[in-house]
Amino acid sequence: MINLEMAKKLKEAGLKWEPQELDYFYWKGNRLVFALPGTGFHNRMVATGSEKEFCTWLPCLDQILIEIEKLGLNWNIGNDWQRQEGDKKYCMGLFGMDGMYVQGQFYGKTPEDAAAKALLWIYETGGNAE
Repeated sequence: MINLEMAKKLKEAGLKWEPQELDYFYWKGNRLVFALPGTGFHNRMVATGSEKEFCTWLPCLDQILIEIEKLGLNWNIGNDWQRQEGDKKYCMGLFGMDGMYVQGQFYGKTPEDAAAKALLWIYETGGNAE
């Protein structure tokens, strides 16, 4: 799971959240919530989005990767066997739909961290390498 700081950066950069069953999110900035199906809070969130403005979504890896694909990029992620310590255990690369390399070396302690950094880069740059 990504941390709250990264989740806030993604939200500010433009990540949109459509509440789904079993999503993790922070409510009012300090309370981690797991949206269980069938609960009153979950039903309000999904049906009306009424509490959404008070929430910061913590997307899972698959949700981050879907967002990257929606923005027109393919990805590859794996364990960086040369860096087994610190925040560079996993590395993610981005590719255009034509298979051409776009950008790489988004490192993280977890696959989610690396993917979130890549998604943030896409939002900040439009997905264009300099």
